Amino acid sequence: MKTLISLILTVSSSLAFAGGSGGGGVMMDTMRVKHDMLNTNGGGVLSPKEIVFHMGQNNGLVKFAYGQLVDKKWQVQKIEISEADLKVDACVMKALQDSKDLKSWAEIK
Repeated sequence: MKTLISLILTVSSSLAFAGGSGGGGVMMDTMRVKHDMLNTNGGGVLSPKEIVFHMGQNNGLVKFAYGQLVDKKWQVQKIEISEADLKVDACVMKALQDSKDLKSWAEIK
């Protein structure tokens, strides 16, 4: 799972800045992570390390935002990948389906 996401992030990060002005990252203001997802202060709620937000799919491509908690800060990337490639990772597929159903961020477990 982590290998697939790492590969996607590497490719999408390099492509995001190819145009010079970026635009590949997803602004946290446009898709707010629920308050309980951001509880990273150890206040009794376990905080997820990876989350996804389903943004839609078209012609076999799935668009989603992927967030990873690094040093108590969320790093978020916008990703577009084929459904066939996503089927390799059942955890990501389940989280994306949960996100689609809830219309909210979902934890990758």
